Amino acid sequence: MPKQKLYCQHYRSEWEDEPLFRGWLKPVEGDSTKAFCAFCKTEIIAKYCDIKKHCETSKHNLKSNPYLDPKQNKIAFQTVSEIATHPFRTAETMLAMTIAEHCSILAIDHLGVVAKKAFADSKAASDFKLHRTKCTELIKQVLGPHFLKVLLGDLAATSRPTVCF
Repeated sequence: MPKQKLYCQHYRSEWEDEPLFRGWLKPVEGDSTKAFCAFCKTEIIAKYCDIKKHCETSKHNLKSNPYLDPKQNKIAFQTVSEIATHPFRTAETMLAMTIAEHCSILAIDHLGVVAKKAFADSKAASDFKLHRTKCTELIKQVLGPHFLKVLLGDLAATSRPTVCF
């Protein structure tokens, strides 16, 4: 008796719209029989039950937590005036501003370590801790709002109507 051919499920794009799979389920390019988990960076056989089982794994739950709770991933930052009271925070902020203006944020991972070693005798450098996540958040949550406020103030001061006679 000939063997019965197994049914081969293909990836369905409508699965991406389901709340359980939204945001992380992607198709695998070139292989319609597999799905890709963007959180775990793994391929899954494109069967609905296998994808549901993957949702329940501890690996997936651990990797998806930072994406599902946006408040958990936030770093609480002080305002620019509060930062000025700590020398290492001033140094971190100045370096973040330099990175934002001149180069890639990825460079801060190495630059922070070099600055700490190069200025080991400095109190500010000994407490210095700045990597790309903190640098990005400093730029977005501290420097961005500060310079936006300064820019709006400058625009308001220069946009007074002129009277022509």
